[in-house]
Amino acid sequence: MDKSQSKLTEWVGHARKIVAAFIIAKVGHEFLGFMMSAVKASSDLTESANKAQVAFGAAFSQISAFADDSAKRFGSVKSEIFDLTAGLGFMFTNVGLTKTRRRSWRSNWR
Repeated sequence: MDKSQSKLTEWVGHARKIVAAFIIAKVGHEFLGFMMSAVKASSDLTESANKAQVAFGAAFSQISAFADDSAKRFGSVKSEIFDLTAGLGFMFTNVGLTKTRRRSWRSNWR
């Protein structure tokens, strides 16, 4: 093997390492993006559930069961259901409906 062929082989080896490094960086970047979106979705769900829990108090377990059922049956997003029910709960409070009265209305929905 002559000197020029040896240099070419060496250069190809370095190029492969550089390409491998770029591929690893790209895969790592994509994985990091996926993990960040998963953490954000989890955080959003927790925040929505907390709002619904504040709005309905002890009746939250029934709101959670409704969200679970809707997610299974219709493919609904639980955080959207929690946001909707929390919004309704706060709206009812603002117009003067008590939590006890809201609970009795909600139990009649089933």
